[in-house]
Amino acid sequence: MNTKIPLVYSFLLVTSLMLAQTPKEGVNYKNIINISGKQRMLTQKMTKAFLLQVKDIKGSKVENELNFSKIIFEKQLSILKKDPTSAVTKPNLDKVDALWADFKSSITKGISNENALNLVKMNTALLKACNSVVTVIEAEAQKSANADANLKALASIINISGKQRMLSQRMCLYFMASKNYPEQQAEFKGVLKKVFEQFSGAIQTLSASTLNNTAIKSELSAIVNIWSNYKADKAQILDVREDIEKMYALTNDLTKRFDKITTLYELSGTENQ
Repeated sequence: MNTKIPLVYSFLLVTSLMLAQTPKEGVNYKNIINISGKQRMLTQKMTKAFLLQVKDIKGSKVENELNFSKIIFEKQLSILKKDPTSAVTKPNLDKVDALWADFKSSITKGISNENALNLVKMNTALLKACNSVVTVIEAEAQKSANADANLKALASIINISGKQRMLSQRMCLYFMASKNYPEQQAEFKGVLKKVFEQFSGAIQTLSASTLNNTAIKSELSAIVNIWSNYKADKAQILDVREDIEKMYALTNDLTKRFDKITTLYELSGTENQ
């Protein structure tokens, strides 16, 4: 476990430096939309990891996911509070703070079905609060003094692409919840179906974007190839017949791929930040 800690702090250092390099007279909206958007994914990843631990799946690997996600979430929350956009996002960040206190308390409790179900009930409120932060920042980017058409388009596409990371983790979360808790299966399957459709729809939206450069097209093409088989036989997922280990590997792979794509969008058109 300790061997992976430097990777976490390396990521946090890079994130901090990127924000620190933002000119005082401007805001790196693309970067802060990416960072704030990643908070959405972490809420789902932590809940998913907790559910997996209840079933004793993946052992220390999942425990590390939960612990490192918690560290990154808190560090990024601190970064967001210090960002130039915090003046307009403060009410939203205050709500995240309040919800995070309860959520953090729950994920540090003992691993049990009761605590896991509580997290499933709590996670969406925290997710929505984190999403509201992204929405406000994107709106600020759209009306900022240096927001040309390119920046406006990139602000929107970074949000869409970044949301795919969250949907990947949410898909695994509600797959696990549907499988683990038959009493609530109808409700959890409903969420799973909605997530599946949102995820598929966004792939089409991103693939059609005129902002795609060669690197982004290549990454999206790989995702389309991976996802096509699952989309063709979506009942395997929606009826929770897919193997848990396979779902875990698939959704983590999709999260990493969309994280890379979101960063590629962020780094494109750097002259128009």
